[in-house]
Amino acid sequence: MDKKKLEQLYYLNKEINLLNGCIKQLDCNKLPGMAVNISNSILKKLTNEIIGLKDLLTKELHMKQNEVRKINEYIDSITDDYIKEMIVLRYRNGMSWDIVGLNFNNTSNNVRMTCNRYLRKH
Repeated sequence: MDKKKLEQLYYLNKEINLLNGCIKQLDCNKLPGMAVNISNSILKKLTNEIIGLKDLLTKELHMKQNEVRKINEYIDSITDDYIKEMIVLRYRNGMSWDIVGLNFNNTSNNVRMTCNRYLRKH
């Protein structure tokens, strides 16, 4: 696992929350702003479009969740508890290197370089 993949974890979680919100809105089966007197053919077309959008969003959601699962499995597989805690604080919890360093009574540069060395080796 490289640093770029780990950095994606924060944004993947944000995207998952956004996708879940969009899917919930589509699940309401309400067409906001639509007139009451709408023809059946238009309603059927709109319903099909909503179903298609929901399917696309659901596929995207599953892909993002799979990526998150892989990243979390990698983090969970780290056997060095010291390194694992640094990586969890930084990448899972989204803390800055300064805050991670404070948690270890160390400098941000030291914990950052420690993690980078570990990631290059493994």
